[in-house]
Parts: sequence; C-alpha cells; structure tokens
Amino acid sequence: MDARHKRRWLQFKLRTLLIVVTFAALSLGWWRHRHYCLARAEAHWWEEAFCLDREANHFKRRGLVPRPGTILVKTEEQLRLTRIAKQHHETSKAFRFAVWLPWLRW
Repeated sequence: MDARHKRRWLQFKLRTLLIVVTFAALSLGWWRHRHYCLARAEAHWWEEAFCLDREANHFKRRGLVPRPGTILVKTEEQLRLTRIAKQHHETSKAFRFAVWLPWLRW
C-alpha cells in the first residue's frame, strides 16, 4: 500500500479544522449572547414588577384605604412609576427579541 495515501487517526485537513473552530466560536458566542439577553430581560421584568407593585400599593403605604366605589385619581408618583414600568416592559421585550436578532441589542 502506498504510504502517501494512508491516513492515520486524528489526521485532518486544515480546512476542516478551521470550519470546526469557526462553528464552535459562533455557537459559544451565540450561547453567551443568549444568556446575556435573557438575564437582562429578566432583570427588567423584575424592575417592572417592582414599579407596578409600588404603584398599586401607593395608598396602602400612606395608610389610606379608599371606600368601595371611590374614584381614585393617580398621583404624580403613581404616574411616574407607571411610565417607568412601561419602559422596563418594553426593554424586557426588546432583550427577549434580541436573542434571535443580535444587532437589535444595542
């Protein structure tokens, strides 16, 4: 048998090595990006929940319990918390969407 054509185990072409390394780098990069986006989305979700909880308990924290049927007018603090909660909600959605479209992350 000709020695030039005999291939040993663990012998491969440079092109194959470059393809495998590129695929591994892209996979690990995407995995890291996914983890980052989902962590940021969860952090914004918690911030939204915190703002909505503070906004909902605005009267309870001040010891005011409105009677049933009373029309409540939101204070400036409640409106500010609602705006902040909406911003956190939109940011959370954007990070969840950016998992598949990385260029939307920034």
